Amino acid sequence: MKNRNLYRNRFKGGSPRLFGYDYANEGFYFITVCTKNRVHHFGKIERNKMIPSDAGEIVREEWMKTSEIRKDMDVLTDEFCLMPNHIHGIIKIGNPKLQTKNPRIAYSNFKINKFGPQFKNLSSIIRGFKGACTVRIRKFYNESFSWQRRFYDHIIRDLTSLENIRTYIRNNPINWTNDEFM
Repeated sequence: MKNRNLYRNRFKGGSPRLFGYDYANEGFYFITVCTKNRVHHFGKIERNKMIPSDAGEIVREEWMKTSEIRKDMDVLTDEFCLMPNHIHGIIKIGNPKLQTKNPRIAYSNFKINKFGPQFKNLSSIIRGFKGACTVRIRKFYNESFSWQRRFYDHIIRDLTSLENIRTYIRNNPINWTNDEFM
């Protein structure tokens, strides 16, 4: 009986995604991804400028590859900022008509989980990005590197918001001493 309550409420918490919203929809998305325990793996801020470590350079390279890797989703990367323990970026998911369906899901007879397939949407982009970074960083620089499990997103709904978020991202190194992720 002791183990009966072992995992009670431990893995609950709901999804941080907007309920009912399809994250494969065309649009701009602001994302923030932090390292596990906010460990400073990616470099340091000196004189209001980010000085990337080798791990930070890998993260920057993988971010820049995102559009090339996800051509079938018409994905573009917009503003990006590498910080000592997190990244901020804007991703634009383009014309959903260019996206193809996953044949494995179409022809499968297995039960799909209640969250639905995570394929060709914002979560799959971030999962691929984090995975590629993790493999390279662990192989060459730090075997214990990890990201936090989730990521923050904000659906950008208009041009004013887009410009404000771009400015926020550009100014992030200048505001590091006041950063909540520090």
